Amino acid sequence: LLKQKCTTATRRYVQRHLDEDALARMHQRATPDMMRKRRCTAEHPFGTIKRMMAGGRFLTRNLKGTRTEMALSVVAYNIRRTINITSKPA
Repeated sequence: LLKQKCTTATRRYVQRHLDEDALARMHQRATPDMMRKRRCTAEHPFGTIKRMMAGGRFLTRNLKGTRTEMALSVVAYNIRRTINITSKPA
């Protein structure tokens, strides 16, 4: 059964990703509960930035301009978040 999948080439190559063990650990930790938690924490800033950008549409057309626009949006989000966190009474 497996012999049919074998190659008849003179040399065989085995390819491994450089960080294969780290990827395996990451996939092992990716439980449905952990992914739900990630959605609640990590995906929220992207939705907020998208709303701040009037629906997530970029005003520039080239990649360099789009990167700059996204970087400015992230900086604006971080400044706004910092102001909101520091202005709340403890």
